[in-house]
Amino acid sequence: MNLKFNFAIFSVLTLLTAVQPVEARNKSANTCVTVGSDCYQETYTVPVGSSSPMDILFVVDTSDSMTDELGRIKTGISQLMNSLPVGADINVGVMLAHGSLSTQSGAMFKATGEPAVLKSKMLTSSQMNTFMNHKLSSLPQDANAGGGEEGMFSLFNGITTPGLLAASQADGMFRAEASLTVIFVADQRDICAITPAGVPAETDPAKLAARIRDCEGLTAQGLTSRLKTLKGAQSLAVSGIIHAQAPAPSADGDEIGYGYTDMISLSKGTAIDLDKSQIGASLQKLVLGEGSSANAAFTLTHDGVDPSSVKVTVNGMEVPFVLSGQTVTIQQNIPAGATVVINYCVNKSDLSGKAKKLAAIMTMACPIYNKSYPQPYVAPTAAEIWTHLTSCTPERYPETPTTTAQQKTLDQLLNTQDPSLRVKMFKRLWYTPEFSDHFEFYFGLEIKEAVQLFCLNNPYLPEMLVTSEYAKVLYDHLDSWKANPAAQKRWNFVQGIRKQIRSCVNQ
Repeated sequence: MNLKFNFAIFSVLTLLTAVQPVEARNKSANTCVTVGSDCYQETYTVPVGSSSPMDILFVVDTSDSMTDELGRIKTGISQLMNSLPVGADINVGVMLAHGSLSTQSGAMFKATGEPAVLKSKMLTSSQMNTFMNHKLSSLPQDANAGGGEEGMFSLFNGITTPGLLAASQADGMFRAEASLTVIFVADQRDICAITPAGVPAETDPAKLAARIRDCEGLTAQGLTSRLKTLKGAQSLAVSGIIHAQAPAPSADGDEIGYGYTDMISLSKGTAIDLDKSQIGASLQKLVLGEGSSANAAFTLTHDGVDPSSVKVTVNGMEVPFVLSGQTVTIQQNIPAGATVVINYCVNKSDLSGKAKKLAAIMTMACPIYNKSYPQPYVAPTAAEIWTHLTSCTPERYPETPTTTAQQKTLDQLLNTQDPSLRVKMFKRLWYTPEFSDHFEFYFGLEIKEAVQLFCLNNPYLPEMLVTSEYAKVLYDHLDSWKANPAAQKRWNFVQGIRKQIRSCVNQ
């Protein structure tokens, strides 16, 4: 199957006119404000180019199982709405994945009070965001289609039924002069999907009835052909926010988005995996394209920049960069009208080396999304993380010796180019044997405590650090553990570090 996932974006659509490259030496930031002790935030706005008309249609699964997913999906779509360039000609609509027994099938969905199709020429990005969130918060279900899992049929119905097509075009969707991006949003296969060999067949009676009623003769290839005929010379892309990578999560019956995956492959679109956290960034790349020069560089106002503290966002989404002296070079193209924000701190010579390492690790770890985090979650800035450690001087929080394995773990956690270990330790389980022990015995903190303190700003550290070794013997072998000199030495060592960090961290 010819799919590219997440950030791998096919350049099928050249939808927005590219803006001129940002010069490598900016005279000054649009704004530079102090955001903490020796920490700064600089903001730049990329010039806006002209745009070609574009229609975006979200075809949304409305079944019960989508409830837990909608929060992140709405956040991602919100990031897209807020990043639409001023002057762009982009119309956005929602179609429900309903079957033939629903009056909503194939129609532009309107909740209450908002336009059926949202038009960037007539609405501000804030209004677009508000109305889109209203639509996605008011989705009715289709009990005759698994709750609403007939995205392919609904789209087919909408473009082949003359009355439905005319109504959508009157509202501003399927414009003759506009390119079209269809984005399926679903956590399960489409009811009309033709699944690969070896995939268990559908057994739900209601879904089987819907398949018999609506899916005869409907294929991904046929629907794609219909879309191409509708658009003629205009660009067409079919993408999806779906479970795209096997094995799909099993919670709540989540499945690979079969049917949608075929549609995406046929149009060389993009599958944005629902189990990932970069929905907003992926939508921005998909819709806004790659924008300006890939070599955009910004000269910071202050020198002596601490490399570990730098965080760069484009329209609110973190992006890769290279720091050379005071110059930050962004390693991807920038959409027209984008807002570039660079947060950084200058070197703090009064902090201990260990405190600087902890701040650097947590600055990179806190943006890693964990499903246990409250919604909405906004990762702290480097300045906010540093604030907790301003009293951790070399005297109060000194360096301690490390083992070879422990040093290797620290080096991996501090590697700005390879996030794999940080993802392993912070994305799902907060206790990862060996690596978590290395972290605890160097910093005097459990991973979950570091998350609470730095990422969630819940500043409380108990007096005792409960090591994994202690937890294992607490109920069954505590006496033998107390009689073990080596175990007691390790215990006293790590509790000493715990005492040090409790004495200096700002709780």
